[in-house]
Formats: sequence, C-alpha cells, structure tokens
Amino acid sequence: MKLVAHETCRVTWLFQFEAVHPIDGINDPTFLPMLVARYNFAQVPNVAVTLEEFKQKGFRFGAGHFKSDTHSGAINEFWVYTDGFVAAAQTTDIGQHFLTDLMTWLQTEWSFRELTSMRELFLSNVVVDFDRPLDRLLAAYDAISQVVSLKAGELFRTPDKMGFARLDFEFDRTSETLKLPAPRFTLERRANVPFGQERYFTSAPLSTRDHLQVLEAIEKLISSS
Repeated sequence: MKLVAHETCRVTWLFQFEAVHPIDGINDPTFLPMLVARYNFAQVPNVAVTLEEFKQKGFRFGAGHFKSDTHSGAINEFWVYTDGFVAAAQTTDIGQHFLTDLMTWLQTEWSFRELTSMRELFLSNVVVDFDRPLDRLLAAYDAISQVVSLKAGELFRTPDKMGFARLDFEFDRTSETLKLPAPRFTLERRANVPFGQERYFTSAPLSTRDHLQVLEAIEKLISSS
C-alpha cells in the first residue's frame, strides 16, 4: 500500500468551555490580535456576537499555521464552541500538537483553568493506492459481480462488468452503548481513476496513524484471502 495524499483531518476536544475559561473573563483587547498573530490566521471570526449566536455557530478561524520547537503545519480551520475545540489540519498529529500548544498558551498567558476532563475524537481522510485488488476481500466477488453486471450490462449495452467500488462500516446507531455519533469508516474508489489502479479515498473516525495501520492490516487480509 502506498500513501498518495493526506486530505483535511479533524481533531475534536470535547469539554465544557465555561469550566476552563477564566472566571473573570478576558477583558484585554490584545487577546484576539495576539491569538491571530501567534498562529498566523488569515481568517478571523466576528466575535461581536450574542451568546446565543456563539452557542449556535461558534467562532471560526481559518488559514493559519502552527509552529513549535518540534512540530509545524498548516491549520486549515480552528473552531471554538461552548463544548470544546475543533482543529482541521493535514494530519490529526498536527491538529493534536496545535491544540496542545494552544491550551498551554491559554493557561500560562491568559489564566485559563486546567483541563481536567476531555474527550478526544478524530476524523482522518487519506488517499491510498493498494497493491492488490480490494475485491479479493469478498470470497464470492466474481459470482456477485457476474449477477449484478448481467442485467446492468443489458440495460446500458456494455460488456463491461461492474466492479468493487466501496467498503463501508459504521456502528449501530440504535445501540445504547454508543454515547456519541461516530463517522463511518469508508473506502471508496477515487473518482476519475481507472479501476485497475486500485486508488481509494478513505475516511475513518481514527487518528491518521491508526487509520494507516488499519489500511495496512486490510491489505494483509487481501494477501491471505
């Protein structure tokens, strides 16, 4: 398997913003300009809104850049909500380091309180080339393709067979143990790429690192099937 491209990934930190925000608030007019300058955000929200508007839409910062002694990367979007932060970057690793740096800065420079309870969620999107056809995951693929293609081929007047295009997993959304909605794990052929190339766009509710490990495990299953 070969990694072709990273697409925007998201890291979400869920926590009660009011429990972390300084009790006395922030009345320093330099706070927002310093935040924007620290991360070079080119897009800045209108913070002169009502509390209700903030609760509904949050604050969106865009087109920024994060750099520390050990990590750096573009921050495509950063959202502030009443129940946490969301960072969109090339990988979840960059997003995690950005949020960690941000929270440390807020605590040391602006008297934000300690983050004692937080839930971290991920959405990873990448494009990969598999070395082997994913249709080998289905033991009855050839027979299924034949059945599906027979009638469809007649209708569209083509001898071509319909090929494997998508693999999709999700949690049972009626389950009582699922406390938060989780995105699907999907593998879908890249648009406008010949089927013989085995190029897929894939999305997962995982960190980028774990996502790639799962894809490698899937390819090993193809080898053994």
